[in-house]
Amino acid sequence: MPSPDEPPIPIAVLSRFILKNLEWLRHHRAGHEAIEEITNAVHEVLRVVDRPNNRSTFAIGPCPEFECVGEVRVFIPAREDRPAFMVCAVCEARWDSVQFLNAGKRIVATQQQRIAPFIDSAAAAAALGVTDRTVRRWCIQGVLTNHGTSARILLDLTQVDALRASTETA
Repeated sequence: MPSPDEPPIPIAVLSRFILKNLEWLRHHRAGHEAIEEITNAVHEVLRVVDRPNNRSTFAIGPCPEFECVGEVRVFIPAREDRPAFMVCAVCEARWDSVQFLNAGKRIVATQQQRIAPFIDSAAAAAALGVTDRTVRRWCIQGVLTNHGTSARILLDLTQVDALRASTETA
């Protein structure tokens, strides 16, 4: 005896019947609805049965795009015929697998820039033995790189140390 969830006619028999009578179903007044329901059922079955879209997903690092604070994730697909890609969760910038190397270099540079210790112009001036005004002038001249704003200058500590070491040896 069939269970209440099973149709009275086996699905394989129903499928063969529909396939043989597809032209009739297409011209029937309820054919459009029937085809739409069958298509939806097939898509639902494929969604449940088919492998997931991604075999693996993992975070790489901060987004290298200008002023984006998002995180870049790599998506490795389950199917070999689909290429891997990276995408930012915030700005939705996307890099295909052929762009991984260049994007990876930018991500590493962005990560280093975000974790680099910064000091303000007053601390840099004290470390270099000059005035705050001299540090500001060096930023304008390009001797030092300002990572902040014109109102609040932030300098990379490693750059300040390198400048201090070069002025001590000179």
